[in-house]
Amino acid sequence: MTFIEIVANVTWLEFSVGTSLGFPLYFFVLIPVSIYILYTEHSQRFRFIFLGCAFIFNILGYLFFFQILSFFLPETDISFPALLTFLTFNTICVSFMIGFLSLYFMLHMQTQFSIIEKENSVLSEMSFRDELTGLYNRRFMKDFLEKAFASSDKEFCVAMSDLDFFKQFNDRFGHEAGDLILKTTASLLSPYSEETKIAVCRWGGEEFLFYFPMPPQNAELILNQIRENIEKSVLAYKDKLLQVTMTFGISDSAKNYGLLSQMIDDADSRLYRGKNEGRNRVIL
Repeated sequence: MTFIEIVANVTWLEFSVGTSLGFPLYFFVLIPVSIYILYTEHSQRFRFIFLGCAFIFNILGYLFFFQILSFFLPETDISFPALLTFLTFNTICVSFMIGFLSLYFMLHMQTQFSIIEKENSVLSEMSFRDELTGLYNRRFMKDFLEKAFASSDKEFCVAMSDLDFFKQFNDRFGHEAGDLILKTTASLLSPYSEETKIAVCRWGGEEFLFYFPMPPQNAELILNQIRENIEKSVLAYKDKLLQVTMTFGISDSAKNYGLLSQMIDDADSRLYRGKNEGRNRVIL
């Protein structure tokens, strides 16, 4: 709206006094335009006040040049070459102003679109990330696995895991310690996700679900590396040193499950078998 008003003012001045005193009035237009461009980079609160002032300013300029300086106009006719030169110059000034405003607002809108796209990207990232751990959340992983399960031409496997005796840590040291354990575990899992192209999500509570685009034997090797790394890690919480372990169960798509849920349940049953056998192990 501001752009339209400024262009309308420039056009009005051109048609009303452009053949005589239009040129000086361009400076009147330049001033509020410059103020607007500089000012609105920092604040939008007084937009309508500015628009009103700019409009009044142009009215006063119009009255000043027509009422006070009209007697200074020469009575003799202006020669056609001089008039043509003057009109051409005025047209160039108007074109410059409109072009300048158009360029500015195009660049300004492009900047705003870039900011919006960046914010949308951040929001999109947040929508499929777990808030506490930063890993993928359950909704994203479920959709991801559904797509992988539908394209049965490539073998993959999933692994269900959880932290051993996690409830005891929560009950003894509090949920703050539990959150620290979950975040630290996630930080230990993330490098493997980047290096081996696997996907890891926080499935719920202390449970984590893995996707491996590889045969289960290769997944077992990676999970044992992860398990050993977690076992060796010591967490400092206040004046306590906490040490956790993790148990894993793997299921393979080559077994031709009818549903993805059956494949996940199979991995889950192997996880609980590992817990019954002593925890801190990988069951294939």
